[in-house]
Amino acid sequence: MEKLNCKSLMIGDWVVNTEFEKNEIDKIETLEPRRVWLEHGKTYVPVEYIEPIPLTTEILEKNGFVKDEKDDNMYYWNWSVIDDCMSYDKETSKVRIFYVSGLTFVKILQYVHELQNALRLCEIKKEIEL
Repeated sequence: MEKLNCKSLMIGDWVVNTEFEKNEIDKIETLEPRRVWLEHGKTYVPVEYIEPIPLTTEILEKNGFVKDEKDDNMYYWNWSVIDDCMSYDKETSKVRIFYVSGLTFVKILQYVHELQNALRLCEIKKEIEL
């Protein structure tokens, strides 16, 4: 499991709070150098008790990704009425974001917060549901 730090997280990221063995899923509301404020738990948690949520096909499907009919490892999601789309390769964990303009963003993502951050960096307005 990846060790998180406040530099790898953003406000709004979904994470797991493992403090006191809670293992509760929550959203980050505030970041400080060594701790985070969680939205639902309404508490500060030291960053060493924050773990990432693995990106699964179930999470992708719940968020509108569709499995390719010809390749079980590929999932796609279109976020606009034009041909802008995102693909996720389950085998390599690579996400590709394609824009009509020809711009392509490629990154290996293993966790939900990484997908959230990639969407934000590409200015794609999508709230990830768990």
